[in-house]
Amino acid sequence: MDSSPPMAVPRPPSPLACKKARLSKSTCAEPCVTRQVSVALLALALVPCGPHLSTQTATDFGTIRDLMPPMMVHDRCTVIAPEFTTSLSMPMGHIMPAEALLQASLDELEAASHEVRMDIAKQSQSDRRTGVSYERHVRNYFFWWATFQQQETAKVPGRIAVPAEPITAAKAIMFLQYESTRPKRKRGSMDVQDGTTIGKSRIAQAISALESHRKNCEHLHKDVPDARISLRADQRICTIEDAVKHNEPLRIERAQALKAARTSSDTYSNIQLMNAATGFLNISSGVRKLVTHIRDRAMLTSSSTAFRGDNLRSLLWSDLSVCQIPMYDIQLGHKVPALVFMANNGKTNQNGWTDEFSAFHHCLVELCSIGSIALQLYSHFHIQNNTVPNFGVDITDRNFGEYGRRDWYWYHVFYASWPDAPMSYEAHRSRINALHLQHEISITKVTHAGQSFAAQNTRSHGVSASDTKALGGWSKSGSFRSCYDHELPVDALVGSAMFNARQLGTYFIPRDVLDPPLSLKTAIFPWLEDQEHVMRARAEAEALAKDITLVQFFRVLTWFRHVLLQDMAILYSWNPSTLVFQYPPFNTATFRAFTADAATHIRVAEEQSRLAFQHLPERFVTSVKGIVTGLELAQQRDHELNDARWNALSHDVSQLKTLLEEAVFAPVRRNCKHR
Repeated sequence: MDSSPPMAVPRPPSPLACKKARLSKSTCAEPCVTRQVSVALLALALVPCGPHLSTQTATDFGTIRDLMPPMMVHDRCTVIAPEFTTSLSMPMGHIMPAEALLQASLDELEAASHEVRMDIAKQSQSDRRTGVSYERHVRNYFFWWATFQQQETAKVPGRIAVPAEPITAAKAIMFLQYESTRPKRKRGSMDVQDGTTIGKSRIAQAISALESHRKNCEHLHKDVPDARISLRADQRICTIEDAVKHNEPLRIERAQALKAARTSSDTYSNIQLMNAATGFLNISSGVRKLVTHIRDRAMLTSSSTAFRGDNLRSLLWSDLSVCQIPMYDIQLGHKVPALVFMANNGKTNQNGWTDEFSAFHHCLVELCSIGSIALQLYSHFHIQNNTVPNFGVDITDRNFGEYGRRDWYWYHVFYASWPDAPMSYEAHRSRINALHLQHEISITKVTHAGQSFAAQNTRSHGVSASDTKALGGWSKSGSFRSCYDHELPVDALVGSAMFNARQLGTYFIPRDVLDPPLSLKTAIFPWLEDQEHVMRARAEAEALAKDITLVQFFRVLTWFRHVLLQDMAILYSWNPSTLVFQYPPFNTATFRAFTADAATHIRVAEEQSRLAFQHLPERFVTSVKGIVTGLELAQQRDHELNDARWNALSHDVSQLKTLLEEAVFAPVRRNCKHR
């Protein structure tokens, strides 16, 4: 990203100032100018002709009152006056003041309407990088144009400098010619990088920035026809943009450091992503460092959901929900839970519909986006010790409609300092760059790196191109997808979890069959049951206090308890001494007993399942693999439970035997003593 030259963008004159200047010129016109006014035509326009005005329309919409009281034709002519039937020369000074005032009002209205439009456009870009990037390109244009005109006027004495505004295709082509040949600048400085040039995406963005500025200011230059023509409608702009695209391979060849850009190698590898996702397990001290690494791991969610960077930063607690997806290829009636993320204000969604992104439980515990977000929320409450937010509603605040204000709706999953404020683009980019530097990851993408990995990963696991687009919300042509098709792309979810998307029956997560003890579940988010009770009581007392979104969020937290304990049981066996396992309930004996045999049971069940299906047809194997593996683990749990019950029963029987012996032989001993 280029550094901005230390020069402010010259502000165009205010629309009101331009209109007032034009008004002052019109009012200073010579008063001797006369205007021929046909008053007869004016009278005909104001007064209906004919003896009887029709009071009924052709479609019979009802009676319409006449514009004037009923009178004879000669009466109406009397009202018009005889002298009005001829043309009359009237001095312009008698009419211009009224026209000038009306024109002034219209000019002010037009200027105010353009200011409203510009405010809306600025607000829509305020939470995205587009506005900042456009401002940088426009600053570069004004800075370069001033230098360019100084050079041109110095060449030819008497030449007048051409102003930078209005922006036209002729001016833009000169700036783009300079941009396409200049070297890149280093980030944060004006130093250039020798041997480099600007790429096609930067040129395209510069054209878009100049076009945006031209459109925003074209109402100020109505007397310049070229200022009202779109830049990309001009052949000169199209030619240079096409040439830059055509020369892109040659540019990359010259800049050998970028030779791998935009190829299949320009994304994460599985090993790199796994190392980045498990970095928090190497932290043995430093709470702040642990919290940051847990958040950074959760931000890799885009690697399985194809989330854009801006969608990830704006993700709220209220955007989370859980959905049960039928998976009849595994078993009739079998359903798999999916974590659903809502996004309705992304850069690629400007039409107001609600996009739904989702994820299944991943086959690799390190890359599971569900477990990573569950750990992020655990960190918020249990490691950072943040208080439980107010899940209530303020119905009296009518600024938020009849359902009132719910403050927890603004809580973000990823934040820098405060949960009700989203993480900035700069902070997001800085953390991802630090993650790449720490794990020696060299790719061109930063905040969108996970999105490119998700697309390539799903395609390599058998997902079609259309379903891959549905997973990431790419290029929804037509209204079918946005208006009617609200089902989640199941095969894309299976492929993103690194299973064969062409055989949905292969989806099976062995750790899903682990059933954590209830005492461990209730130790995570221990306030959840009380808040659910308060929510139901609040809804019974006030109908408008019902909160469907809160119901969904509590369901997500309940599910997160289960998922988090399953995933952490596997991660605990890798590094039990890490700092995160010093927080409850991971530091309890109950959790350690739960994790003691979890990994062994999973490996044994998977091996038995593999041996059982080794000689069976593949199609039959994929249809019942999940059932048999689940039965193996269930039988193993039953055996362990029966052994525990048998040991307890044996202990009780031995105690009962001891009590009976004492009861039987005690009287005999007393009689012997008396003798």
